[in-house]
Amino acid sequence: MNKDRQSNFELMRIISMLMIVFGHIIYHADVIDNANESLSVIFMFIRAFIYIHVNTFVLVSGYFMCKTKFRMSKLIQLNNSIWFYKIFVPIVLIIFGFISIDIFSFIRILIPLHTIGYWFMTAYMYLYMVSPVLNIVINNLKKEDFKKLLLVLFIIFSIMPFFTRQTIYNTNNGYGLLQFIILYFIGAYFREYKIEDSYYLKKFSLNAKRLILFSLYSFLAIVLGFMFVATSYNSYGKIVDIVFNIISSSIMSYSSPFIIVESVLFFLFFSLLNIKSKFINIVSSTTLGVYLIHDNMYIRKILYEGLGFTQDSYSVSILLKVFACTFLIFIGCSLIEFIRQKIFKFIYNRKISQKIRKGYRGFIDSLGFKINW
Repeated sequence: MNKDRQSNFELMRIISMLMIVFGHIIYHADVIDNANESLSVIFMFIRAFIYIHVNTFVLVSGYFMCKTKFRMSKLIQLNNSIWFYKIFVPIVLIIFGFISIDIFSFIRILIPLHTIGYWFMTAYMYLYMVSPVLNIVINNLKKEDFKKLLLVLFIIFSIMPFFTRQTIYNTNNGYGLLQFIILYFIGAYFREYKIEDSYYLKKFSLNAKRLILFSLYSFLAIVLGFMFVATSYNSYGKIVDIVFNIISSSIMSYSSPFIIVESVLFFLFFSLLNIKSKFINIVSSTTLGVYLIHDNMYIRKILYEGLGFTQDSYSVSILLKVFACTFLIFIGCSLIEFIRQKIFKFIYNRKISQKIRKGYRGFIDSLGFKINW
């Protein structure tokens, strides 16, 4: 399973998931709301570096999925992972007396393909379903036309909403399928046309290219951090305050032009790394489970209260605790997902499972549907 994985991108997935866990802690545990002013500024700069996490996941999906065919089994496998944790987590919490759920809420949990509480998974599954159509567009575009398409999408669905407070076109700050489609196209573009072969970078050595990309990412993150801090205050004069007020609502959003460019730079930096590691590939394969477990809507409050995030105010020392808990949550959830994968693989390879799959696939095929299983 792991032999075809590119460890450079798998490492990026791991780092991106760590960023997601960190971000969820400081928000769902109310760390930012209870932080003093100096600590809030520190978290603003950290956010400027890590808010690329979701975008990078989608970029790498476009990078690989543009060259693969849609398979129904992959969609079913994805839904099964979501469904398992939707059921497994609340049942465990009920058994141990942490929560109680009424019958109607539990019935909602049981509905397949219903990804309540997981907005990312909803958008991602829809993206996978429309990927065959997106790939037709990608495979029929010449380089210059591809560039024009990306530029138009970037202007209409990122720059214009950013500077008009989402009034010209409401992208919901990147929480949805539209943002994922744009990132899919960007990832696919850099699969077709390698960044190392670009006119601006081809004269540099590989190490120099890596340094340039990472430096640009870091510089943009620092600039974004200053902008984030600056827009949190209104005392610069009428005109400046008006401008800051316009961009403040979208400056730290997935569809922000700053975040998109920063995400692309981070993604391209990892595309130039040459890493081969079975361990990294195995850990990366569990990142989806890390997300599904720690961000389960029933486990959030219990998790963060259990880790001691219940204070009314925090000092700078809380940074160390957030970092430590980020790794603790990631490792714990990763181990659970690793075990789940082994159990599911064992069940999948049983003869009874093979018989059931053969039966329902044969039934679907008999109805005249041509499905690539």
